[in-house]
Amino acid sequence: MSRAPGASAGRKSSVWIMGSASPQETHEIGRRLGGVLTVPGVVLLSGMLGSGKTTMARGIAHGLGMADPTRVHSPSFTIANIYHGRCTIYHVDLYRVHGRRELRSVGLEDFCGKDGITIVEWGELLKDADLAAVEVFLEDKGKESRTIRIECHPGAVLGRPFSGNGGLTRESSL
Repeated sequence: MSRAPGASAGRKSSVWIMGSASPQETHEIGRRLGGVLTVPGVVLLSGMLGSGKTTMARGIAHGLGMADPTRVHSPSFTIANIYHGRCTIYHVDLYRVHGRRELRSVGLEDFCGKDGITIVEWGELLKDADLAAVEVFLEDKGKESRTIRIECHPGAVLGRPFSGNGGLTRESSL
């Protein structure tokens, strides 16, 4: 997998941090993110088991125009599910993938960053893939509370600004 066209090692990442007090808020943050993604694109979701990655993926799919985002479920046993909205949505779960050899067998390079939007749960497994991606880190703070950190890497393009509306605060440009 290669860096998306226009990616530049010299450009800075943009980072936003926000809190979520419920799965509905996590879904809404994902919906807003999905609404500003450009095609093709890659979103890497990272966090501990139960931190809200699939809920975030549902929200992103909703923001990408998927008519029934409740159909989005973790593809842990199938590795990838394909959905349709304003573009093709590839939802990948790498939880059961171990090692580089097994990762290569998944075939991510066939579509990741080339067609539609690819959402990858356990995206930290692709940290060395040199992708122009939007990374979402979900941290469980107890009960239903989460801290969500979104980092837009150089080359990952958002179609519109991902603004401070709705409790979203920009942390910095790295």
